[in-house]
Amino acid sequence: MFSTITSGIVSRLTWQKRNHSSATLHSLKDSIAMIEFSPEGTILNANALFLERMGYTLDEIEGQHHSLFCTPDLIQSPHYRDFWQRLNRGESFSAKFLRVAKHSRPVWLEANYVPVQDRSGRVFKIVKLANDITEHIVDAQEQRAMTTAIERSMAVVAFNLKGEVLKANANFLKTMGYRSDEISGLHHSTFCSEEVRNSQEYRTFWQKLNRGEFISGQFPRVNKQGQTIWLRATYNPVFDDHGKLYKVVKFATDVTAQVEKITRSVRLPSRRIKPRCKPVKAQNSVPM
Repeated sequence: MFSTITSGIVSRLTWQKRNHSSATLHSLKDSIAMIEFSPEGTILNANALFLERMGYTLDEIEGQHHSLFCTPDLIQSPHYRDFWQRLNRGESFSAKFLRVAKHSRPVWLEANYVPVQDRSGRVFKIVKLANDITEHIVDAQEQRAMTTAIERSMAVVAFNLKGEVLKANANFLKTMGYRSDEISGLHHSTFCSEEVRNSQEYRTFWQKLNRGEFISGQFPRVNKQGQTIWLRATYNPVFDDHGKLYKVVKFATDVTAQVEKITRSVRLPSRRIKPRCKPVKAQNSVPM
């Protein structure tokens, strides 16, 4: 949506190139964060939305350089010098940028840098139109960190709605004894015993998943070598942006050792408790 809005804005700025009028930007000031720079990067003006996002007043930033909003590493990089050289040649940029607000607060901006040219084609200012996407970026980073942690510690496998394997991580492959190329396209029933595969409970299991129901528990499964593996697992239906179910992701932990330990302890016969002392023989009573 932001790119659609800015494409219309760029069209207005193209008209401005011919008319040198700031009136074309007036209607934008209440709807989008905007700042203007000289070709050298000096701040000329900024609207209230931009100032609010960055935590400054206009008096604090007017006359300062664009680098005020950048990290030290970026400022010293060839990429940053090239960025301004290209803007001065009339090239525009549209991307996600990490910037620094007041008090060193990181801010992610989805922004368009638009060079504005006079009739001779000379760039006389740069207009930046921005949208604060910090919350979305942070959420995405947290999700990636969480996903990475899960990938490292758990066996993860994804199935389509038919029950066929789409993808499995290294932990799942190791647990079940397969290679990645062996497992793709296999049905979930491959990991089940014949008794489980042919049961009504198993058919109901997939019917529930296809209705979007979450399932968790401890499940006996069969690895490539035909050995029984016990998994504590959750089966998580996944929906797209339109609410349509399109896959099931399984997160599992191998608990075979714990299950086998419990099973052995139950099967062990109870041991007799031997008396520590020898029984005392009964003696005849002595008459008084």
